[in-house]
Amino acid sequence: MIETIHVKNFKSIIDDNIKLKGLTVIIGPNGSGKSNLIKALDFLATILNNNTVAAVNKYGGFTGIVPKAIQTKDFRKTQIEFEYITQSSCFAGGTGGLRRGGWL
Repeated sequence: MIETIHVKNFKSIIDDNIKLKGLTVIIGPNGSGKSNLIKALDFLATILNNNTVAAVNKYGGFTGIVPKAIQTKDFRKTQIEFEYITQSSCFAGGTGGLRRGGWL
């Protein structure tokens, strides 16, 4: 289960950490970044399932990813990270481990 998501300089999200629980509901006014949070996860999934070029192209190139508020269009400033807990099944029960993943 993903526990934490950190998104930096992706579309309208300048720098945000989101902690998730078993059921997380994302609410907020129009234009607050709800859809861009989902797009950040999709962007990361596209990188993991394909490659970075496919993910960048899917979102319209560098200018479609880096926030308009940032003066430079330096793509290297975009960052998406996540932390998740894994449950490995053992005969005596489950053991958990914290894992980190992401894309810089």
